[in-house]
Amino acid sequence: MSLINEKSHASTTINSLDKIYKEAKMTGQLRPEQIVYLNIIYKFLKGCFVTLSNKQYNCLLSLYNRILVNSKYICPSVPYKKYTLIGKPKFTQADNDDCNNYPVFNKVYYWQESDYNTTAANISEFVIITGFLLNKLSDTYPIFETGKDITYSNIGRICFLAMNSETTNYEIKDIMGNNITSQFDISLISSLKATLFVSKNIYSHGMINFKIKKL
Repeated sequence: MSLINEKSHASTTINSLDKIYKEAKMTGQLRPEQIVYLNIIYKFLKGCFVTLSNKQYNCLLSLYNRILVNSKYICPSVPYKKYTLIGKPKFTQADNDDCNNYPVFNKVYYWQESDYNTTAANISEFVIITGFLLNKLSDTYPIFETGKDITYSNIGRICFLAMNSETTNYEIKDIMGNNITSQFDISLISSLKATLFVSKNIYSHGMINFKIKKL
């Protein structure tokens, strides 16, 4: 089953077409090619044409996400939550750059991958997919700075995603106070304004205490 949500893909397509139309009104040039490519890849990922091997699927998913993130003509759909609003808020969107921005959360998401073959590169592409974080647990920065007990039930890499972060300058310690930062691949996810931590080792079942501090 595809990791790409159908509603998310439809929203991305609609937002992107709207942006291209607005830009065409100003420049006189219509550039729908990358939306076409995105839709073709999406149909392959959904199994509309052929049954893909895991390697083929991962390659196409990687290509899909690269187009999604790097194209100036694509407006990715963004994660959302339902909020109760009081009154009628006003907002203004730029006419030529009419994409939504990711919301800012001062929290750290954490989870364990269920497939031990999943790499840090795979995960950095998965996290930008709309809805990927919706079922992930999270806690605040202060809790992680003092120490967070986490119970793992799979066999796979463990991951953290620090939101509202634009640096890789972090320190990670275990319950004994040992610095284990080097045991993680740390990278910036610029589209989310977040820092991703993926363990280099495979973790099994059990409870582990982690301290994560921004330096």
